[in-house]
Amino acid sequence: MKFNFYFFLSVIIFTANSQNILIGHMKYADKPVSGVSIEIVPQKGSPFRQFTGNESDFQLILPFQNTYFIHFSHPDFISSFIMVDTHVPEDKTSYRMITEFEIIFYNKNDEDVQKEVFKEPYQKFYFNGINKIVNDTVWLKGFYKRLMKKNVETQMIYEPNAARIPVNICGRFLLENNASLPILLEEVSILDRTGKIIRKSRINRFGELVMTGLFAEELFSIRLEVKKGLTGNKSVYLKNSDSTLSKMATPQNDGSYLWTLSPEEWKKLMCATPEYFIGGKIILTTKKSKDFFSNKNVYLCNQFNTVIKTTKTNQLGMFAFEDIKPDQTYYIGIDTNGVSKTDRIDLLNKEDRFVGKIDSMAGKRFILRFKTDGNDAHQLMLLSEKDLRMDIRAKIYQKNPGQALDARVTVMNEKYKPIDSVKVNTVGDFTFKYLPFFKRFYLEFEPENDAQLEQLSQLLLYGKEGEFIKAFTNLKGNKFVYKPIAPEITKMRDVNLEDPWLELSLGNRSKDHAHQAPPVISEKILFDFNKYEIQEQSKDVLNKIAFVLKENPNFKLIISAHTDCIGNAKDNLELSRKRAEAVKNYLVHKGVAATRLQTKGYGEEKPLNHCTDGTNCSEMEHAVNRRVEFTILNN
Repeated sequence: MKFNFYFFLSVIIFTANSQNILIGHMKYADKPVSGVSIEIVPQKGSPFRQFTGNESDFQLILPFQNTYFIHFSHPDFISSFIMVDTHVPEDKTSYRMITEFEIIFYNKNDEDVQKEVFKEPYQKFYFNGINKIVNDTVWLKGFYKRLMKKNVETQMIYEPNAARIPVNICGRFLLENNASLPILLEEVSILDRTGKIIRKSRINRFGELVMTGLFAEELFSIRLEVKKGLTGNKSVYLKNSDSTLSKMATPQNDGSYLWTLSPEEWKKLMCATPEYFIGGKIILTTKKSKDFFSNKNVYLCNQFNTVIKTTKTNQLGMFAFEDIKPDQTYYIGIDTNGVSKTDRIDLLNKEDRFVGKIDSMAGKRFILRFKTDGNDAHQLMLLSEKDLRMDIRAKIYQKNPGQALDARVTVMNEKYKPIDSVKVNTVGDFTFKYLPFFKRFYLEFEPENDAQLEQLSQLLLYGKEGEFIKAFTNLKGNKFVYKPIAPEITKMRDVNLEDPWLELSLGNRSKDHAHQAPPVISEKILFDFNKYEIQEQSKDVLNKIAFVLKENPNFKLIISAHTDCIGNAKDNLELSRKRAEAVKNYLVHKGVAATRLQTKGYGEEKPLNHCTDGTNCSEMEHAVNRRVEFTILNN
């Protein structure tokens, strides 16, 4: 089919030397689209149509000195159109001009796409002043930035006499009301008055329950199922986000917990449409090596495989996305460029647990499909705000673009507390790296020169990709304080995963705290019961540590292993020593000099909680004490 297409094209070029030839490739999610109706409407002359049939490529001969509006229609996709201006100087009309481009289609049911933008041309083409009709890339870039809808948080409020509308339920489960002991990943059921199960779900990895699309008049009780021995028959508290609801339950005869709630209590559990953070780490394994998938594009696509967010992995292959909605289908994608079909691409979570393989094909991307309904993959990728860090990148100018501002920029949290401060460089750029994540932040601009502060009344702000954000004014003589709204924040902020190893590697430890004790990082290095062989799933954690140590030859480590108090104290001490040595040996095997590593085994001597010999503790409480700690010495 392609052979016939290019043969036909060669005939057109031969017979149409003084005309512009338009060659288009039509795609949806990187896959060819056929059966498209194309209507060509010239500014001067009569409209005409063509139908692509089984072809996904088309070609048009457009005479010079006219403007054309070319419309594309397909029953499954949003209709769009482009504008082609073929006006060229008379001395250029003898040129043979060929313009080749792609038309990307979007599903009619795609709720993430702003359909109103298709009232404007999707693409514009003009003479470049030399010898070609070319795409207006500035217009196209702006079109794509307007294309995706911005998330707006909505609150669902239940009124007893209102129409039957769905509500969301959000709660948290804590062992003995201890915020540091949330119940994790256990099954929860919502029951009606008859005891019938309305919906089942699982608590997420932060101890939170989120259920959407429930009807308030059906809600009666909540039942929590737990694994045997997990809670040690202790009480569990159900709480809402602001703790205005805090209700205790004790285990029933079958070990489950039951809360029967009044309408007022149910109302306290109702919440706005929740949004998640997700993220992970991508590992590329080839025939020769196993490496972090560093500094590469990662795409978040919706159920129609439309790209709704793009980010980059950091040097440890980590990435994160915000504003993820519950009960939706998403795809995580990476470019196929530079990746062989024989390579293996694994997605791990923040704790280096395996999530899945990115191996399905969608056009020019490898993808992994997942659904945000509480399944294992979703749970593993879930993040809290504490797991995140953010970078802020932007440009600031005086009234005229290109005239950089000689100023210092301070970023502040929602309570106007200063977090960090940087100087604007000579071309107007300013960057904040690896800051704590805040959903909202404010920026303060203070010119370095007092005379300049008296003269300034307007500033122009541009985003990380150079897109215009806002012109804002201020009283002369005052500092400029800018309070960006959510869509403006998105244009300045990159979100990534928090990792203490990365922070150390970046040298972010404050000089003000250099005199304090060396940092200690605790990791869950997994071993089989009463064994000291490192489990396979913990090797990715140690690979990361080895990478950071090799990148920072001035670091030394003290490796300390700790056990719980179950069993004989002497045996636990010996076991912890062997586990610390096993970690050291693995790091040496990965290329870290043995002289940089010390080991210590403490057994059950240093618990993090009250669980010592003779204490009644649950499995959850014992698990807190099983750990390997790394003390970082910087020489």
